[in-house]
Amino acid sequence: MKRRGHISDAIRYGYAVGRIRVLETRLLSRATMERLLDAPTFHDQKRVLSESAYGGALERAETPEDVDAALDESRAELFGYFLERANLPDEFVAMFKSQIDFANLKAVLRSKALGIPADEMFDELGQLTAADFEDVASLPEPIKNAAVAVFGASGEQSDVADLADIDPIVDVASYAEMVRLAEVSRNRFVRDLASLMVDLGNVKVLLRARLKDLPVTSAERMLVEGGQIPVRQLLDTYRLPLRDFAERVTSRPPLSGMDAEALIDPERFDVLADERLGEYLMAARRVAAGPEPVVAYLMERQSEMTALRTLLIGKLSGLTADAMRSRLRGALT
Repeated sequence: MKRRGHISDAIRYGYAVGRIRVLETRLLSRATMERLLDAPTFHDQKRVLSESAYGGALERAETPEDVDAALDESRAELFGYFLERANLPDEFVAMFKSQIDFANLKAVLRSKALGIPADEMFDELGQLTAADFEDVASLPEPIKNAAVAVFGASGEQSDVADLADIDPIVDVASYAEMVRLAEVSRNRFVRDLASLMVDLGNVKVLLRARLKDLPVTSAERMLVEGGQIPVRQLLDTYRLPLRDFAERVTSRPPLSGMDAEALIDPERFDVLADERLGEYLMAARRVAAGPEPVVAYLMERQSEMTALRTLLIGKLSGLTADAMRSRLRGALT
Protein backbone atom coordinates (compact mmCIF):
# COMPACT_ATOMS: atom_id res chain seq x y z
CA MET A 1 0.00 0.00 0.00
CA LYS A 2 1.57 3.29 -1.12
CA ARG A 3 0.44 6.60 0.18
CA ARG A 4 2.07 9.99 -0.20
CA GLY A 5 2.37 11.68 3.17
CA HIS A 6 1.29 15.26 3.79
CA ILE A 7 2.42 17.60 6.56
CA SER A 8 -1.26 18.06 7.49
CA ASP A 9 -1.55 14.31 8.09
CA ALA A 10 1.53 14.34 10.31
CA ILE A 11 0.03 17.14 12.39
CA ARG A 12 -3.57 15.97 12.41
CA TYR A 13 -2.83 12.35 13.28
CA GLY A 14 0.45 12.83 15.10
CA TYR A 15 -0.95 12.18 18.59
CA ALA A 16 -3.03 9.17 17.55
CA VAL A 17 -0.29 7.53 15.48
CA GLY A 18 2.29 8.15 18.21
CA ARG A 19 0.02 6.47 20.76
CA ILE A 20 -0.68 3.60 18.40
CA ARG A 21 3.01 2.86 17.85
CA VAL A 22 3.17 2.18 21.59
CA LEU A 23 -0.16 0.36 21.81
CA GLU A 24 0.66 -1.90 18.85
CA THR A 25 3.43 -3.45 20.89
CA ARG A 26 0.78 -4.60 23.38
CA LEU A 27 -1.39 -6.39 20.84
CA LEU A 28 -1.49 -10.08 21.67
CA SER A 29 0.76 -12.20 19.49
CA ARG A 30 -0.28 -15.50 17.94
CA ALA A 31 2.12 -17.20 20.34
CA THR A 32 0.18 -15.69 23.24
CA MET A 33 -3.11 -16.82 21.71
CA GLU A 34 -1.69 -20.34 21.45
CA ARG A 35 -0.64 -20.21 25.11
CA LEU A 36 -4.17 -19.15 26.06
CA LEU A 37 -5.58 -21.98 23.99
CA ASP A 38 -3.28 -24.55 25.61
CA ALA A 39 -3.60 -23.21 29.18
CA PRO A 40 -4.98 -25.98 31.48
CA THR A 41 -7.32 -23.68 33.43
CA PHE A 42 -8.94 -20.27 33.31
CA HIS A 43 -6.61 -19.08 36.09
CA ASP A 44 -3.63 -20.12 33.95
CA GLN A 45 -5.10 -18.02 31.16
CA LYS A 46 -5.33 -15.04 33.51
CA ARG A 47 -1.66 -15.49 34.42
CA VAL A 48 -0.74 -15.40 30.72
CA LEU A 49 -2.68 -12.12 30.39
CA SER A 50 -1.49 -10.58 33.67
CA GLU A 51 1.01 -8.25 31.97
CA SER A 52 -1.24 -7.45 29.01
CA ALA A 53 -3.68 -4.58 28.54
CA TYR A 54 -6.40 -6.87 29.91
CA GLY A 55 -4.64 -8.02 33.08
CA GLY A 56 -6.13 -5.46 35.45
CA ALA A 57 -9.69 -5.77 34.17
CA LEU A 58 -9.57 -9.59 34.37
CA GLU A 59 -7.84 -9.81 37.75
CA ARG A 60 -11.03 -10.55 39.72
CA ALA A 61 -12.92 -12.34 36.94
CA GLU A 62 -14.22 -15.80 37.87
CA THR A 63 -17.32 -16.35 35.71
CA PRO A 64 -18.32 -15.85 32.05
CA GLU A 65 -20.30 -12.80 33.16
CA ASP A 66 -17.15 -11.38 34.78
CA VAL A 67 -15.21 -11.94 31.55
CA ASP A 68 -17.91 -10.19 29.54
CA ALA A 69 -17.83 -7.23 31.93
CA ALA A 70 -14.01 -7.01 31.84
CA LEU A 71 -13.81 -7.11 28.05
CA ASP A 72 -16.70 -4.65 27.77
CA GLU A 73 -14.68 -2.34 30.01
CA SER A 74 -11.67 -2.65 27.69
CA ARG A 75 -13.85 -2.05 24.64
CA ALA A 76 -15.48 0.98 26.25
CA GLU A 77 -12.03 2.42 26.89
CA LEU A 78 -11.08 1.81 23.26
CA PHE A 79 -14.21 3.49 21.87
CA GLY A 80 -15.03 5.95 24.60
CA TYR A 81 -11.51 7.19 25.19
CA PHE A 82 -9.17 6.48 22.32
CA LEU A 83 -11.57 6.77 19.38
CA GLU A 84 -12.92 10.09 20.63
CA ARG A 85 -9.37 11.47 21.07
CA ALA A 86 -7.78 10.11 17.89
CA ASN A 87 -8.71 13.28 15.96
CA LEU A 88 -10.27 11.20 13.19
CA PRO A 89 -12.73 12.92 10.83
CA ASP A 90 -16.37 12.60 11.89
CA GLU A 91 -17.16 10.13 9.11
CA PHE A 92 -14.36 7.80 10.31
CA VAL A 93 -15.77 7.80 13.84
CA ALA A 94 -19.26 7.29 12.40
CA MET A 95 -18.05 4.19 10.52
CA PHE A 96 -17.16 2.51 13.82
CA LYS A 97 -20.12 3.82 15.78
CA SER A 98 -22.66 2.97 13.07
CA GLN A 99 -21.55 -0.66 13.08
CA ILE A 100 -22.47 -0.77 16.78
CA ASP A 101 -25.84 0.81 15.98
CA PHE A 102 -26.55 -1.88 13.38
CA ALA A 103 -25.49 -4.60 15.86
CA ASN A 104 -27.90 -3.04 18.36
CA LEU A 105 -30.62 -3.10 15.71
CA LYS A 106 -30.06 -6.84 15.34
CA ALA A 107 -30.39 -7.26 19.11
CA VAL A 108 -33.60 -5.21 19.21
CA LEU A 109 -35.14 -7.08 16.26
CA ARG A 110 -34.20 -10.47 17.73
CA SER A 111 -35.72 -9.48 21.05
CA LYS A 112 -38.96 -8.53 19.29
CA ALA A 113 -39.00 -11.78 17.34
CA LEU A 114 -38.42 -13.82 20.51
CA GLY A 115 -40.57 -11.67 22.79
CA ILE A 116 -37.77 -10.98 25.28
CA PRO A 117 -36.20 -7.74 26.61
CA ALA A 118 -33.25 -6.37 24.62
CA ASP A 119 -31.59 -4.67 27.60
CA GLU A 120 -28.86 -7.26 28.21
CA MET A 121 -27.94 -7.43 24.51
CA PHE A 122 -27.77 -3.66 23.98
CA ASP A 123 -24.35 -2.06 23.48
CA GLU A 124 -24.20 1.47 24.91
CA LEU A 125 -21.18 2.50 22.80
CA GLY A 126 -23.13 3.33 19.66
CA GLN A 127 -24.51 6.67 18.51
CA LEU A 128 -28.11 5.71 19.33
CA THR A 129 -29.57 4.96 22.76
CA ALA A 130 -31.97 2.15 23.63
CA ALA A 131 -34.78 4.74 23.78
CA ASP A 132 -34.05 5.76 20.18
CA PHE A 133 -34.98 2.27 19.00
CA GLU A 134 -38.45 2.45 20.57
CA ASP A 135 -39.81 4.58 17.72
CA VAL A 136 -38.96 3.15 14.30
CA ALA A 137 -40.06 6.30 12.46
CA SER A 138 -37.49 8.43 14.31
CA LEU A 139 -34.49 6.22 13.49
CA PRO A 140 -31.85 7.43 11.00
CA GLU A 141 -32.74 6.44 7.44
CA PRO A 142 -30.48 3.39 6.86
CA ILE A 143 -31.32 1.84 10.23
CA LYS A 144 -35.04 2.63 9.89
CA ASN A 145 -35.13 1.05 6.42
CA ALA A 146 -33.58 -2.17 7.76
CA ALA A 147 -36.05 -2.30 10.64
CA VAL A 148 -38.98 -1.75 8.28
CA ALA A 149 -37.69 -4.49 5.97
CA VAL A 150 -37.90 -6.94 8.86
CA PHE A 151 -40.92 -5.82 10.89
CA GLY A 152 -42.74 -3.23 8.85
CA ALA A 153 -43.24 0.47 9.54
CA SER A 154 -44.93 -0.17 12.88
CA GLY A 155 -41.88 -1.91 14.27
CA GLU A 156 -44.05 -4.83 15.32
CA GLN A 157 -43.37 -8.39 14.21
CA SER A 158 -45.19 -9.29 10.99
CA ASP A 159 -45.90 -12.64 9.41
CA VAL A 160 -43.05 -12.16 6.93
CA ALA A 161 -40.47 -11.66 9.68
CA ASP A 162 -38.14 -14.56 10.27
CA LEU A 163 -35.33 -14.74 12.80
CA ALA A 164 -33.00 -16.03 10.08
CA ASP A 165 -33.78 -12.97 7.91
CA ILE A 166 -32.61 -10.43 10.47
CA ASP A 167 -28.84 -10.73 10.08
CA PRO A 168 -28.66 -10.64 6.25
CA ILE A 169 -31.18 -7.77 5.99
CA VAL A 170 -29.36 -5.67 8.59
CA ASP A 171 -25.94 -6.57 7.15
CA VAL A 172 -26.98 -5.23 3.73
CA ALA A 173 -27.94 -1.89 5.29
CA SER A 174 -24.78 -1.88 7.42
CA TYR A 175 -22.44 -2.43 4.46
CA ALA A 176 -24.29 0.14 2.36
CA GLU A 177 -23.85 2.74 5.10
CA MET A 178 -20.17 1.87 5.43
CA VAL A 179 -19.69 2.41 1.69
CA ARG A 180 -21.52 5.76 1.91
CA LEU A 181 -19.36 6.99 4.79
CA ALA A 182 -16.23 5.79 3.01
CA GLU A 183 -17.16 7.88 -0.03
CA VAL A 184 -17.84 10.91 2.17
CA SER A 185 -14.39 10.49 3.75
CA ARG A 186 -12.66 10.96 0.37
CA ASN A 187 -9.89 8.77 1.76
CA ARG A 188 -8.61 6.08 -0.59
CA PHE A 189 -7.65 3.70 2.20
CA VAL A 190 -11.09 3.81 3.80
CA ARG A 191 -12.84 3.48 0.42
CA ASP A 192 -10.70 0.46 -0.45
CA LEU A 193 -11.30 -1.06 2.99
CA ALA A 194 -15.07 -0.67 2.62
CA SER A 195 -14.89 -2.12 -0.89
CA LEU A 196 -12.94 -5.16 0.32
CA MET A 197 -15.40 -5.78 3.16
CA VAL A 198 -18.32 -5.54 0.73
CA ASP A 199 -16.72 -8.04 -1.65
CA LEU A 200 -16.00 -10.51 1.14
CA GLY A 201 -19.51 -10.05 2.52
CA ASN A 202 -21.14 -10.49 -0.90
CA VAL A 203 -19.23 -13.68 -1.65
CA LYS A 204 -20.13 -15.04 1.79
CA VAL A 205 -23.81 -14.30 1.14
CA LEU A 206 -23.71 -16.01 -2.27
CA LEU A 207 -21.87 -19.02 -0.91
CA ARG A 208 -24.41 -19.59 1.84
CA ALA A 209 -27.30 -18.99 -0.56
CA ARG A 210 -25.85 -21.55 -3.00
CA LEU A 211 -25.42 -24.14 -0.27
CA LYS A 212 -29.06 -23.59 0.76
CA ASP A 213 -30.11 -23.81 -2.90
CA LEU A 214 -31.93 -20.47 -2.67
CA PRO A 215 -33.24 -18.82 -5.86
CA VAL A 216 -31.09 -16.08 -7.35
CA THR A 217 -33.72 -13.46 -6.42
CA SER A 218 -33.26 -14.30 -2.73
CA ALA A 219 -29.50 -13.89 -3.04
CA GLU A 220 -29.77 -10.65 -5.01
CA ARG A 221 -31.63 -8.74 -2.30
CA MET A 222 -28.79 -9.48 0.15
CA LEU A 223 -25.98 -8.11 -2.03
CA VAL A 224 -24.46 -4.64 -1.75
CA GLU A 225 -22.95 -2.45 -4.47
CA GLY A 226 -19.60 -0.83 -3.77
CA GLY A 227 -17.14 -3.70 -4.08
CA GLN A 228 -14.59 -4.35 -6.83
CA ILE A 229 -16.76 -7.18 -8.13
CA PRO A 230 -19.99 -5.77 -9.60
CA VAL A 231 -23.16 -7.33 -8.18
CA ARG A 232 -24.35 -8.23 -11.70
CA GLN A 233 -21.15 -10.17 -12.31
CA LEU A 234 -21.57 -12.04 -9.03
CA LEU A 235 -25.16 -12.93 -9.94
CA ASP A 236 -23.98 -14.26 -13.29
CA THR A 237 -21.66 -16.68 -11.47
CA TYR A 238 -24.45 -17.79 -9.15
CA ARG A 239 -25.92 -20.13 -11.75
CA LEU A 240 -22.61 -21.93 -12.35
CA PRO A 241 -21.78 -25.27 -10.72
CA LEU A 242 -20.41 -24.63 -7.24
CA ARG A 243 -16.79 -25.45 -8.13
CA ASP A 244 -16.92 -23.23 -11.22
CA PHE A 245 -18.47 -20.47 -9.10
CA ALA A 246 -15.56 -20.70 -6.63
CA GLU A 247 -12.92 -20.69 -9.37
CA ARG A 248 -14.49 -17.71 -11.13
CA VAL A 249 -14.70 -15.63 -7.93
CA THR A 250 -11.09 -16.40 -6.91
CA SER A 251 -9.70 -15.60 -10.35
CA ARG A 252 -9.88 -11.82 -9.91
CA PRO A 253 -9.26 -9.20 -7.21
CA PRO A 254 -9.82 -8.92 -4.36
CA LEU A 255 -10.06 -12.72 -3.91
CA SER A 256 -7.39 -13.64 -6.46
CA GLY A 257 -5.01 -16.31 -5.16
CA MET A 258 -7.52 -17.58 -2.61
CA ASP A 259 -7.97 -21.36 -2.46
CA ALA A 260 -11.08 -22.11 -4.55
CA GLU A 261 -11.60 -25.41 -2.72
CA ALA A 262 -11.72 -23.57 0.61
CA LEU A 263 -14.29 -21.14 -0.77
CA ILE A 264 -16.81 -23.98 -1.01
CA ASP A 265 -16.62 -24.54 2.76
CA PRO A 266 -18.19 -21.57 4.64
CA GLU A 267 -16.03 -22.03 7.75
CA ARG A 268 -12.81 -22.24 5.74
CA PHE A 269 -13.87 -19.23 3.71
CA ASP A 270 -14.47 -17.25 6.92
CA VAL A 271 -10.85 -17.94 7.91
CA LEU A 272 -9.52 -16.92 4.48
CA ALA A 273 -11.68 -13.79 4.48
CA ASP A 274 -10.30 -12.79 7.89
CA GLU A 275 -6.78 -13.39 6.62
CA ARG A 276 -7.34 -11.27 3.48
CA LEU A 277 -8.71 -8.43 5.61
CA GLY A 278 -5.80 -8.87 8.04
CA GLU A 279 -3.29 -8.53 5.18
CA TYR A 280 -4.86 -5.24 4.17
CA LEU A 281 -4.79 -3.91 7.73
CA MET A 282 -1.18 -5.01 8.18
CA ALA A 283 -0.22 -2.93 5.15
CA ALA A 284 -2.18 0.00 6.63
CA ARG A 285 -0.17 -0.21 9.85
CA ARG A 286 3.02 0.52 7.90
CA VAL A 287 1.80 3.93 6.71
CA ALA A 288 3.86 6.59 8.50
CA ALA A 289 1.22 9.29 9.02
CA GLY A 290 -2.50 9.41 8.45
CA PRO A 291 -5.70 7.63 9.44
CA GLU A 292 -4.57 4.22 8.11
CA PRO A 293 -2.67 2.96 11.18
CA VAL A 294 -5.37 4.40 13.47
CA VAL A 295 -8.24 2.59 11.74
CA ALA A 296 -6.17 -0.61 11.40
CA TYR A 297 -5.36 -0.63 15.11
CA LEU A 298 -8.98 -0.08 16.14
CA MET A 299 -10.15 -2.96 13.95
CA GLU A 300 -7.40 -5.27 15.15
CA ARG A 301 -8.20 -4.55 18.79
CA GLN A 302 -11.84 -5.41 18.16
CA SER A 303 -10.83 -8.73 16.57
CA GLU A 304 -8.47 -9.41 19.45
CA MET A 305 -11.20 -8.89 22.04
CA THR A 306 -13.56 -11.16 20.11
CA ALA A 307 -10.90 -13.91 20.11
CA LEU A 308 -10.22 -13.40 23.82
CA ARG A 309 -13.90 -13.69 24.65
CA THR A 310 -13.98 -17.02 22.80
CA LEU A 311 -10.88 -18.35 24.57
CA LEU A 312 -11.73 -17.27 28.10
CA ILE A 313 -15.44 -18.07 28.14
CA GLY A 314 -14.74 -21.25 26.21
CA LYS A 315 -12.33 -22.39 28.92
CA LEU A 316 -14.82 -21.56 31.67
CA SER A 317 -17.53 -23.43 29.76
CA GLY A 318 -15.40 -26.55 29.40
CA LEU A 319 -14.87 -26.38 25.63
CA THR A 320 -12.00 -28.42 24.23
CA ALA A 321 -9.01 -26.74 22.59
CA ASP A 322 -10.15 -28.06 19.19
CA ALA A 323 -13.64 -26.62 19.68
CA MET A 324 -12.23 -23.21 20.61
CA ARG A 325 -9.74 -23.27 17.74
CA SER A 326 -12.55 -23.88 15.26
CA ARG A 327 -14.33 -20.76 16.56
CA LEU A 328 -11.28 -18.50 16.38
CA ARG A 329 -11.30 -18.39 12.59
CA GLY A 330 -8.18 -16.52 11.44
CA ALA A 331 -6.71 -15.66 14.85
CA LEU A 332 -4.45 -18.74 15.03
CA THR A 333 -3.76 -19.49 11.36
